[in-house]
Amino acid sequence: MGGRLSYILSHKFTKVKSGKGLRKLIGEHQIEEFIDFQDLSVFGPEVSAYPAIMILSNNEPTEPFKYAEIDDLEFTSLPDRVQREEKKVDQSYFSDDEWTFLSQREREVKEKVTDVGKPVIDAIGDPLVGVKSGLNEVLILDQDELSDLFGNLDETELFRPIIFGKEIKRFRPPQPKSYIMYPYVRTDNGIEVANIEGVIE
Repeated sequence: MGGRLSYILSHKFTKVKSGKGLRKLIGEHQIEEFIDFQDLSVFGPEVSAYPAIMILSNNEPTEPFKYAEIDDLEFTSLPDRVQREEKKVDQSYFSDDEWTFLSQREREVKEKVTDVGKPVIDAIGDPLVGVKSGLNEVLILDQDELSDLFGNLDETELFRPIIFGKEIKRFRPPQPKSYIMYPYVRTDNGIEVANIEGVIE
């Protein structure tokens, strides 16, 4: 009895089908802390490892554990950053099928939404390919680039917010960081090309 394990591993085992056996094994022990770096390039810009740090004890799971999701590497002390971001997660809600790291309050909200809401897939069907611009370097700008062109973002309807897949997180509203040129307007006759004469010199 007793003993603790601290390990750096990919967090993908918490969701993928092939991780079911590992989830079952780990779920039989007390998780003390789980630090999730999501898709950050912790080991270098060319390495996509989806890293996480997990601390596990050789005891039955009886207590909520500390979970922290790190969304950038702009810190000098990891313990301080974890302390700022951490929340308590109840391990008893985990299943062998998938782990969802929710606090008690987040879980209550999710259950309310699930009870009265309708899954997106039932409302609009299976998700397919998103927007393809043909030349992202020209047609997709970040907020600073757009401000340099137009000053006040409210003054142009030529660009619309766009969300990339990696920016979509579960149970939280997306925050667009990029804008795509969309030179169309909706009229009584449908969608038509907008008059952009004089908009871009």
